[in-house]
Amino acid sequence: MAPIGVYIKDLRERAGMAGFKVYGSTTSTNTLRVVDCLFVKGLDFEFVPIDLGAGEQKTEQFLNNMNPFGQVPVFEDGDLKLFEPRGISKYGRIIQAILTNKIAKS
Repeated sequence: MAPIGVYIKDLRERAGMAGFKVYGSTTSTNTLRVVDCLFVKGLDFEFVPIDLGAGEQKTEQFLNNMNPFGQVPVFEDGDLKLFEPRGISKYGRIIQAILTNKIAKS
């Protein structure tokens, strides 16, 4: 996994292009917290619903590729996957600050 600076540099280069995904459930308060933060920051993202009732977050594929703890939300930005809601919110704030700075300098 590359350092966060590599991802931020890549984000600067693609400034504004959607590519973020949030995997979660609308019944999860942590998912809603992350979605709210991304909306407030004006970041475009794709929401991928996970069926918690069916145990989709506990499947082998989800555990191996998304979150080894079998929890939502999961935030994806290219190869980077974050699954701690506060960390995702902080990443969103950093990205928004970078985009705002880039737009202001344009």
